[in-house]
Amino acid sequence: MRDDQIMVAGASAGGGLTAALTLYNRDHGDVGIAFQVPLYPMLDDRMLTESSQNNDAPVWNTLSNKLAWQMYLDNQFAPDEVPIYAAPSRATDFHGLPATCTFIGDVEPFCDETMLYLQKLKNSGVPTFSKVMEGCFHGFDMVCPNSAAAQEAVNFLTETLQYATTHFFQKQPE
Repeated sequence: MRDDQIMVAGASAGGGLTAALTLYNRDHGDVGIAFQVPLYPMLDDRMLTESSQNNDAPVWNTLSNKLAWQMYLDNQFAPDEVPIYAAPSRATDFHGLPATCTFIGDVEPFCDETMLYLQKLKNSGVPTFSKVMEGCFHGFDMVCPNSAAAQEAVNFLTETLQYATTHFFQKQPE
């Protein structure tokens, strides 16, 4: 087993926690993370993007998103009090984060915030790999695992992870 290829991954809220963990680890940690996979991640409590507003998609929509943020943040659910380690889209510095791979449906609330997050990573020199799945809603790959879209997304993820294992390494601190 290699200790220079630690990868972290999660989906939905777990995708947001993946992004938060890599931010926290960059700032405070003592583990070298080589790659992150925040799949259709929950990143921004402010719900400012077009796809997060008035979204009535199946599985996850604007209302369920707002309720989830309120439950997660509890008494920190306020515009100025949310730390970047709880809502990674609030970060302003994306340098030094690990290479990132994700896929997301284009009709789900997290689509725009995920694409914005990826753009911030790219602007900071972080390699990114992404696939936007047309007509897909939140968690489409789990709800309809045998669909063509789910198979395409899983193939994309598998190919990217195979690439990551030969291209992305992060030495562990002494």
